[in-house]
Amino acid sequence: MRKLLFTLTFLISYQYNFAQDIVVITPDEAQEKFRQMVMSSEVNTGGLQELRYYIETSQVNLDDYLYIGELLQQAPRYTESLLESARQISFSRRESNVYRSLIELPLLDLANIHTKEISNLMRSALMSKSEESDAKIQGDIDILIKQCHYKDIEAFKKEQL
Repeated sequence: MRKLLFTLTFLISYQYNFAQDIVVITPDEAQEKFRQMVMSSEVNTGGLQELRYYIETSQVNLDDYLYIGELLQQAPRYTESLLESARQISFSRRESNVYRSLIELPLLDLANIHTKEISNLMRSALMSKSEESDAKIQGDIDILIKQCHYKDIEAFKKEQL
């Protein structure tokens, strides 16, 4: 009984903290930040042009598209993977924190061992309709990250960029 109470308390606090981290920006703010990104970009302008479509036509997950834009500039050889993440996220009609982790996962999985699992997690995230299911998906993502070559995006950037 004590374990159950502890587990429930942990899950409730985790979900509360998880829900607090959603960053919502307006389409105008996103378009302005994107314009600045494109003007200062020296690489991968083709990938950024495709990303422009998602920023101009979406009302949600704009911060995730901007994050993809930053990664496109920093790691141009991962353009295909990053743009595929943008395509998948474009099907979502609600804000979710799991997309940031899903954007990073293909970069952390250096040997592409977990491609199928990443695809399944993206599908689950797109079908998710609540913060509770987002928290479960984030837990699954965290487990998968432990199996990847890099454990966080900073380690990836340090070695690859």
